[in-house]
Amino acid sequence: MSAMAMQPDQASLTPRDEANALTVLAFRNGFIEDLHAGRHDTALDDPTVSRITDAEMKRLMVEASERLAKLLHLKDTDPGEYRKQIDFARQYCGHWDRTWPIPKQGS
Repeated sequence: MSAMAMQPDQASLTPRDEANALTVLAFRNGFIEDLHAGRHDTALDDPTVSRITDAEMKRLMVEASERLAKLLHLKDTDPGEYRKQIDFARQYCGHWDRTWPIPKQGS
């Protein structure tokens, strides 16, 4: 089933569903896609080898933070549009883990 064919359940938006959607909106089609592009190098299978530079990590986090700030502002200023954005993003993460509440470590 394609991501576009999935229809999110409009009535049952949990904090986890919203967090999943925000993650999609913060990262999808951004700098992380550039990092993900290309072929895999087996040298990166070594856990002692860095897979991302400090500058790349900073760029990734700043971009995601900017996107999240815009979404949180939208949530305050135009809740209807915010919900449209969340529902749109849920098409891409509807198959992700929806566990809520998240179990405590060691439980």
